[in-house]
Amino acid sequence: MEIKTKRLLLRPFTIDDLNDVYSYTSQTAVAHAAGFTPVSDVRGALLFLEVLQNQGALAIYSYLLRKVVGNISFYPNFDSRQVEIGYALSKDVWNRGYMTEALKALCPYLSSKDVSAYVRMDNPASVKVLLKCGFEQQNIFKEGAQLFKLAPAKF
Repeated sequence: MEIKTKRLLLRPFTIDDLNDVYSYTSQTAVAHAAGFTPVSDVRGALLFLEVLQNQGALAIYSYLLRKVVGNISFYPNFDSRQVEIGYALSKDVWNRGYMTEALKALCPYLSSKDVSAYVRMDNPASVKVLLKCGFEQQNIFKEGAQLFKLAPAKF
């Protein structure tokens, strides 16, 4: 699956993305916001990349920067009826609307699914992304994160 927007291409990961994956997954702030342990070397980035590929995650490629700047992942996988999404974005491109653009482009492909996302309460930027994309806050919490669900018929 490939999805094109004005500034981005969402596509499957390839081994050629390894250096870009290392770049953003080694950023402590990114790892904290997305809920994973930052990678410390290229081998760790390779393992992270393999997990993304096995999940069917999509790379977020910036046409302007000519590199992968993040990912959108699906749990258990994109083909499931119930999907939990997660995402990570390089700190270098925070607050530029990239994640909102990527998620808005992806939402029409998710409309037949029960889509949820958990967001850490100390990540207000991610909360804003979800709300802009038609997700609604739920009164369910897990390990310091709040549940959001994609509202039906938003797309």
